[in-house]
Amino acid sequence: KNGCGKTSSLAKISRALIDTHSRLATVVNKPDLNQVVVFIHTSSVRDFTPSSKEGAARARVFTFNPGTPRKANSESMAVLLVDVARGHDNNGPLLTHFSEILKDEFPDFEMRVPVRIEQDGPRPKVDYVPFDIWSSGNEQEVLENSGKVFTSYPLEFFDSDGARRKLSLGQSSFLRFVLTALSNAGPASVLVIDEPENFLHPNLISRFMRTLNRILEGTRSIAIIATHSPFVVREVQSAHVHVMDVEDGESVIKKPLVQTLGASISTISNEVFGDDLPSHLYDELLDRAEFHSHS
Repeated sequence: KNGCGKTSSLAKISRALIDTHSRLATVVNKPDLNQVVVFIHTSSVRDFTPSSKEGAARARVFTFNPGTPRKANSESMAVLLVDVARGHDNNGPLLTHFSEILKDEFPDFEMRVPVRIEQDGPRPKVDYVPFDIWSSGNEQEVLENSGKVFTSYPLEFFDSDGARRKLSLGQSSFLRFVLTALSNAGPASVLVIDEPENFLHPNLISRFMRTLNRILEGTRSIAIIATHSPFVVREVQSAHVHVMDVEDGESVIKKPLVQTLGASISTISNEVFGDDLPSHLYDELLDRAEFHSHS
């Protein structure tokens, strides 16, 4: 629920995972991990400031908000694509995974990559090459193509009629997460994600969770997600769901009383998130309609 301290709890968990001397939280049966990768909103960055203790690891923090200007630590999507093209995980080349995600989640779009075709004066001549063509070939050819990407230009998207299309905030946020996670989530990572549902259409939330699962499987990693969305909760088993609330001024954790995996949105909304409003707008509108129409 709002005000139960979920973001500060995520920050404490993150610090405890990377700093064995942290006094903010204790992690029992701490998993073996190589890094913590945090996806948060710009307003919460200060809560995840790295520990000043000498020798303690630091969380890698990325902002998860397409509506604000890119920060210094936020690479362009073209740069992230090059990093993905040069990486591998337990299931093979990262570019292969990204290609599959692109086809599954953006079937109506063709992504094109800015590629230098010749150096002419102070600015090179750049052409936009379809992703399928740019990413084809053996490993050496893919690496050579990666070196030709003009990362100062953005990735472009076109519809089936060949018209340039601008991604929505939700689509842009989704794509940036995929590229950032693939290029930064190495083996045995912990991905800490705060409210991934912001800017996402409900169907895109389901795609987000499916994509996240692919990344976790490929890197043998885990994720800790804080959410207000029943569409996120519906994608996981109730054993993995922890409901935060406040009782007598303290944060408490409860388990849902229903199986959340595949449950209806109304069931999750009532059983997991609760409905503590004494009255709703729809109650007022129905009362008003009944008063005026006697129906």
